[in-house]
Amino acid sequence: MTVVPISDKYEATWKSLFDKAQEAIQNNDVENDSALKAYNYAIEHFGGNHEYTADSFILLASLDYLNGQYENAVEKINHAIEIRIRKFSAVHSSVGDAYNALTNIYMELGLFDEALEIISKTLPIRRENPGTNHSDLAITLNNLGNVYFYLGENMEAEKYMKEALNLRLEKLGDKHIDVSNSLNNLAVIYNSMGKLFDAEDCLLNSLKIREENSGATSAELAETLSNLASIYDELGRFSESYPMHVRALDIDSTIYGNSSHYILNDLDALGSHFLLQQEYNRAEKYCLQSLQIRDEIGQRFTSAVTPILKSLSEIYFGLEQYDKAEPFLNELFIIQEESMGVNHPEIELTVENMLFLYQQTGNEEKAKQMYELLRNINSSKQENYLKDL
Repeated sequence: MTVVPISDKYEATWKSLFDKAQEAIQNNDVENDSALKAYNYAIEHFGGNHEYTADSFILLASLDYLNGQYENAVEKINHAIEIRIRKFSAVHSSVGDAYNALTNIYMELGLFDEALEIISKTLPIRRENPGTNHSDLAITLNNLGNVYFYLGENMEAEKYMKEALNLRLEKLGDKHIDVSNSLNNLAVIYNSMGKLFDAEDCLLNSLKIREENSGATSAELAETLSNLASIYDELGRFSESYPMHVRALDIDSTIYGNSSHYILNDLDALGSHFLLQQEYNRAEKYCLQSLQIRDEIGQRFTSAVTPILKSLSEIYFGLEQYDKAEPFLNELFIIQEESMGVNHPEIELTVENMLFLYQQTGNEEKAKQMYELLRNINSSKQENYLKDL
């Protein structure tokens, strides 16, 4: 009988715990304690500076991330980075993996400057490590492009997104789903830059790949359809965009049911589609449906609902049904005041609309209140401008 060394038994036990924890995390099972067991086992049998302890920290960070405990996740990832640098080196691929995880958290929190600082450390690791998988390099390039996009630096974002796309084309060919993902990302940037025809080309290629790879009912296909439909809306090609909007909504309804954020996005897009054409009654239908779902899932009085409130106000202005527009404008004002402050430009536009509404309905008292509020906002803007001189 072959005797298995004790150290091998420890390793096998830890790996079993690690695999269970990874499976639980992939299934969003936040109550599963396998990650904590893997960490405790690693500390007991391998010590605080072992690579398995670092891996366990990453598992625990993933759980914190799923639970929205981002600060705890950042702390644990930094522990893992320290261990991996001591164990291997500052340019080891596992350090790059941890930096990527840290970047994702900072992006989730909207801390894009911090994300840029971290990912700028990751890219040299991916480029210079001869063992780097092309997929890891492409992901890092894609993340860097996303960071620059959110920082408003579209030229830099385009550069890194193109590099990620070209790398995937070279390694995977032009029919791989990862190529489709890169095309979608690049289309978002082109759309932001006003390069609508470039965005259209990317999305048409992405659509072809996704229909061939994912079938006719995948979430990825719905995403591409929705993005392409929005481009066609901007170009005024409504007869082409409408069936795409409807198809995206049908796919997402089948996959997610009737109350996911994907459904809300689809309904909002359809509302916008008809609003652009001044088909107010049809736009109203989709906007009210979106608002009802947001009410049911607890989003009614949050900033997430402001685009729909704006759309509904615009719809009822277009229909000259000012009595219906008033409650939505009032709700919009309250949310904006709480989330942005009374001197924000968005508030100013809302107050201008409310002033117009009360003038149209002959409510002189409320029109006067809005006029005074507008004067105060403009006065405050002038004071801030003079302070900055």
